[in-house]
Amino acid sequence: MLLCNIPIQYKEGVFGFYEFEDYANDMEDSQIIALDYTDYGEIVEYTVPIVSEDDDASNDLTLYGIPEDELVQTLQAAYNKNGRLEKITAHIKDKEMLLYIYYENREAAKQEIQKFALETADAMIAEIAKCKEEVSRLFVEYFEDGEAMDFHAGIGTKAEKTAIEQKYPNDKDVGDGFGNYSSDYINGNNKGLYTRVKCADNESMDFFYYAVEIMEKHIQEKAPEFLNRTEDFRFISYQYD
Repeated sequence: MLLCNIPIQYKEGVFGFYEFEDYANDMEDSQIIALDYTDYGEIVEYTVPIVSEDDDASNDLTLYGIPEDELVQTLQAAYNKNGRLEKITAHIKDKEMLLYIYYENREAAKQEIQKFALETADAMIAEIAKCKEEVSRLFVEYFEDGEAMDFHAGIGTKAEKTAIEQKYPNDKDVGDGFGNYSSDYINGNNKGLYTRVKCADNESMDFFYYAVEIMEKHIQEKAPEFLNRTEDFRFISYQYD
């Protein structure tokens, strides 16, 4: 179901859903961002233009778990003084969600994604710091397949590591696998990461791994100082599939 067409070029200002509810259906795809909605799964699908050497470059985005009423009531499209669409946001489940961001060039994308990655890592470090138990392992895991992106952390306490090693005494590496621990994921802002990366020209640079490198390094450097670490403490990071 087509919710609305949001024009790439309009007029300066910030506008809500009802400004575009009846916007023309016959415009070329390159001139609009058409938001399609599926009730089952609360799915929003749309295509965004990408600033690239290829004038027709675009990426398809799919966001899940987006209540239609919240999207309709809180959607905002912001246009700059030249009338160019710069950002689409909505307030979903008490949090601002980014649906689209315009990058003038690759350097602009790098700066935005770097800023986002550092802010995300700082928020994750604040959650990691809440652990007051003795900690033997701090994990980071990440995943990307073009359709989904994930970055999360987890904690391996000394008590659980000891129990795992006693259960599997013949596996010397069993304490280094995050899947062996019961720790909850400490998630990054994965929807925000997904949108920012998909709105960038990933043919010129892999922005997902650029963000991962920044978050991984920041967590490794800053998080351990807040933890009650054991003598054998290790930071372990890897990509999963």
